[in-house]
Amino acid sequence: MSEISSITVESISDSSVETVDQLNNVLVQLSAESAVSAPRLQKIIESETADIIIAKDGEKIVGMATVNIIQKLASSKAELEDFVVDSDQRGKGIADKLWLAMVEWCKAKDVKEIEFTSRASRTAAQKFYAKMGAEIRETNVFRYKIN
Repeated sequence: MSEISSITVESISDSSVETVDQLNNVLVQLSAESAVSAPRLQKIIESETADIIIAKDGEKIVGMATVNIIQKLASSKAELEDFVVDSDQRGKGIADKLWLAMVEWCKAKDVKEIEFTSRASRTAAQKFYAKMGAEIRETNVFRYKIN
């Protein structure tokens, strides 16, 4: 079992086949349809308004958070996607480290709020978000698919 002190958190910096495979191994635990390709990952790496923050145990990716900045007229906000920790690594404080790194990334970009969604069935995730100070916002979420 890994100790939390051995976990490092950093922005992703390469789109190698190994990195893509490791990300997809974690992503599939969030959604069976989730997968990233090397070109898509490279696009995020090169972006000034998006990042993938990863938690690593040695060279193995054990958690991730994708964050995007959205410009509004009055301010900027961040949108959190793909926040997940490997199922074998949960309960060790890795999510806390990822969350704090994401908040620091947002502060450095002068972002004042982070918005995200969470499926009702993800009760453990929702308890975590509440523990970190996030509040449920009353709104409806819509999706329009562009063909």
